[in-house]
Amino acid sequence: MIMNEPQQLTATATGRSLEMSYKVGAMLCRFLRGKKLVRAKRDLEAVVSLKLAVPFPRFNSSIGHTPTTAGPGKYPIKAATQILMLLKSAEANATNKGMTGDLMVSAISANKAGSFTRPGRQSRRKAKRAHVWVTLTEIAGTRKERKEKKTKQPEAAVETAPAENVPVVEKAAPKPMPKAAKPKAPAKKSQSQGA
Repeated sequence: MIMNEPQQLTATATGRSLEMSYKVGAMLCRFLRGKKLVRAKRDLEAVVSLKLAVPFPRFNSSIGHTPTTAGPGKYPIKAATQILMLLKSAEANATNKGMTGDLMVSAISANKAGSFTRPGRQSRRKAKRAHVWVTLTEIAGTRKERKEKKTKQPEAAVETAPAENVPVVEKAAPKPMPKAAKPKAPAKKSQSQGA
């Protein structure tokens, strides 16, 4: 890193142990890396609605070609919704940091998370999980100046004397609430009445 170069503001978000396979997560990350945030979110929404397939250049054994990719592709709906939530979280972090320009997905990566056995009789089945982290940066030259909200300056407080002719109305005191009567217990039957 060059010392004279100003540091870029970045916003990050991390998803831990997300319900997706590492392989699907890696292909989704490859699909989104380097795109503008607006386009990345639009593409993920298209994947969820089955209008756009994610290309799978790796991990593609027995995967067929899809109409929207030049080669093998899939529609990972569940993983796409989780990464879309992660992108929205990173965008919220960016606005919280004051990043007002156009954002770009500068770094996104999926790593394998710990797996655990699925519940049930098949003890050999494992659940697949992945950790995903996203870094957003501002595109140079797109920073927008924040519009400061103009607050009204409080005008000089002018004390007004109360009018002498206005009658003062006093409120009546509230009436006390009557106590609720307790229900009486039923009378016990004597032995002579029951026989």
